[in-house]
Amino acid sequence: MVPAAVREAKRAELYERAARGELGLIEAVRMMRKIANKTQAAYAALVGVSPRVLMDFERGAGNPTLETLEKLLRPFGLEVGVRRVATATGLAVRRFQLRTEAGASAGSTELRRNALSLARTCANKLGTVVEVIDAARAGVIVARVEPRPPKGRAAG
Repeated sequence: MVPAAVREAKRAELYERAARGELGLIEAVRMMRKIANKTQAAYAALVGVSPRVLMDFERGAGNPTLETLEKLLRPFGLEVGVRRVATATGLAVRRFQLRTEAGASAGSTELRRNALSLARTCANKLGTVVEVIDAARAGVIVARVEPRPPKGRAAG
């Protein structure tokens, strides 16, 4: 059992890193589960997903829906979202970053396919650009996915 003071310090670290944009989804979920002092099966039951979904997600092999991601983050008051990022010119670009810890560019074909599938889902549901970031390669952007244009309108 992890002492309450240690869990509270880890919780504060989680929120600080999330606020600074330094935390990938996989790392955030794993960190939250450990702060809650739960096994993968217990945390999955707590949030209402199957243990296999959580296990696959934590090892970078899953392809969760946006709804599943929201369930995983909800106990700690976190959510999937977008943020404004300043560029060198002072202009802001609206984007969503999907960080993969397992090396999306050098990993398995299945991992790359799952990362791109999740990126397409997020781009279309959020209506914004999604960049797939490979944390194993110092944050290199390995894919940029544009949202699909609304039905009945040509891309342009």
